[in-house]
Amino acid sequence: MAEEKKSGVIAELLEKTTYVFILLTLFSLPLFEAPKNIAFVSALFLFFIGSVLYRKKFPLAGIDKALLLFLFLTLVSAIFSPYRDYALKKGAWDTFRFVMLFFLVKYSIDTKAKIKFAILIIIISMMIGDLIGIKHYLEAPSLESINFIGYRTSTATYLALFLSLTFGILLTNKPKKNPFFFLVVAATILTLGVLSLSLTRATLFSVSVIFLIFCALRRHFKILALGCLLIILFLFLFVPLKERIKMLKPDFYVRCAIWQGALKIIKDRPFLGIGPKTYSLKENRVKYNLPRDIRSSDAHNVFLNIASERGLIGLFSFLIFLGLYLHLLSKTRNREGEIITPLWYACLGNFIHLFVIGIGYSMLSTESAMLFMAILGLFSSSIKVERV
Repeated sequence: MAEEKKSGVIAELLEKTTYVFILLTLFSLPLFEAPKNIAFVSALFLFFIGSVLYRKKFPLAGIDKALLLFLFLTLVSAIFSPYRDYALKKGAWDTFRFVMLFFLVKYSIDTKAKIKFAILIIIISMMIGDLIGIKHYLEAPSLESINFIGYRTSTATYLALFLSLTFGILLTNKPKKNPFFFLVVAATILTLGVLSLSLTRATLFSVSVIFLIFCALRRHFKILALGCLLIILFLFLFVPLKERIKMLKPDFYVRCAIWQGALKIIKDRPFLGIGPKTYSLKENRVKYNLPRDIRSSDAHNVFLNIASERGLIGLFSFLIFLGLYLHLLSKTRNREGEIITPLWYACLGNFIHLFVIGIGYSMLSTESAMLFMAILGLFSSSIKVERV
């Protein structure tokens, strides 16, 4: 009896400590690289220790298996890459992080209270990131845009994924006089302001589309009309964005050259690609005559980037994942609940972002991919929690 009690105490301690490290990972996502890695590795280690010690079984859903397949093929691509050491150290590790974060969130955050607190942590960290970005922007007015998470596009993509979450919360709940609701409103307004300063056209367009779709689906027609008016005014009155729009044509030509380079890579190495995260290496720029431009750090298209770096097999596994992702959304579209409904909208928004933003950018950079998977993990967990 005493032995069972001791075992139960240890199991509970492991679960709580794992949860704390997951929260630290989510908090660090847009802010700190080293703490993020330390917290992630710690959470994963404790999760595996608990699973082995107490022989936990996890019934894998189709989407889980698709992610594991994508990770496996990424590892194979890295092993057979001409730049194996770099591909394993950077590309395979990045993919491992966002895939494993999904499993950590889905199978460790298993109560409504834990999900709510995880969402709160994501919101608080984003607001801190927003304020840091604004501070940097004001300290160096010569900067063209805010880019506190990697480069401009990476920052804007992270902001867009976050806004899918806050739009989902705000548009599926009635206004409430509680601190959490006001915090979400404040985070949404602040993040929209920061996104505007990022001057990333595709992301601004994608966020606008998501907002309008959410309003239409929730039948908030007054908000929909107001949103359309504000978007039109923003397009006409925000001078920096108007200047960026004028650059569409030359930017398009650069992207076409980058896409042609990606197609050359696919033709040369069709099955396993050149290795994850190796597109930007100098050797590839020379070999495949890629544009000598900062924008050619990746294929600037999420599907071409996966195909060129992980091969057509890797792309096929990613498409399987997307198909199962869409199937999950379709299967749960009529489920209503305090948590599952806003998270369903957040996942729908992120799915749309993947295609709209993904046309012109690789989109799934490290932090963005981890946030994408964290939200999907929270949604998957909410399905189990609100079914009980």
